[in-house]
Amino acid sequence: MRALKVYIEPCASCPARGSPLTGSVIRQNMRNPRIRFYFAIHSDTLAPDVITERLGVEPTTTSRMGEVWWKRTGKVYPQHVWRLSSEFEDSVDLDVQIAAVLPKLMPVKSRLAEIFKEIGTQGYFQTVVETYGSTPALHLDQEIVRFAGDLGMEFDFDVYTFDAEDG
Repeated sequence: MRALKVYIEPCASCPARGSPLTGSVIRQNMRNPRIRFYFAIHSDTLAPDVITERLGVEPTTTSRMGEVWWKRTGKVYPQHVWRLSSEFEDSVDLDVQIAAVLPKLMPVKSRLAEIFKEIGTQGYFQTVVETYGSTPALHLDQEIVRFAGDLGMEFDFDVYTFDAEDG
């Protein structure tokens, strides 16, 4: 394992607190986290193409009930899945990924509510984070919280931590 080098710079705008170490921390030998954010609908009854037609929004990925999702084990999707996703990219701020997804859903909020009522379940927002010795900002602003709350949706966060050398 490589040693992490940490350097501390004096903070020019901070009042002196009796220590030359007051200030910001600069880290080296770290890789930015990778983040993906997506919205998903799972349904036993509505196929992905029907959801696409009803929403008028093109998904990033879809899967049909019964399709194999893990060839090694032969596991299949137990439901239809419709997903709108950001790219999985190096980032330190979740807001960037949310901005790739939420604006496409806001105009179709009432259509989402109709679909959720019909299928008896809600969609959800999923955040997947891979960290390599650094931590991203995981902030949800009022706009997305209100949007999700109005539709009875949930947020799920999966955070995977790896050694900095693995990146």
